[in-house]
Amino acid sequence: LRPPTEPAAVDGDPEYQGQIAAFQQQVKVQEQAAGALRNLSMHAENKSKLVSLGSIPPTLVLLKSPEPRIQEQAAGTLRNISISAPHGKSMVSDGAVPLLIELLKVQDIKVLE
Repeated sequence: LRPPTEPAAVDGDPEYQGQIAAFQQQVKVQEQAAGALRNLSMHAENKSKLVSLGSIPPTLVLLKSPEPRIQEQAAGTLRNISISAPHGKSMVSDGAVPLLIELLKVQDIKVLE
């Protein structure tokens, strides 16, 4: 998810402003979804359900977000899920390791926690 870019767009352009507003709304929805997944992943009884329902691939998509708040929530979800060995294996097979390594380059301390 990237903000709209229009070389000819001017801050006063209503169409461009509409695109920016839509982008900002998408960021809010993604942040809320990432937070909900993180909250659910904190409870042992939910971890297996989350993995079996296929939550790891969408969480990896959230991890790729340019927004630190979304990255933080997604990384927290993966951390919570990875505590169980079978779930950690699912994360590896779904491609989480390279994304987590890339995340180490982020400057935001909250994301790194």
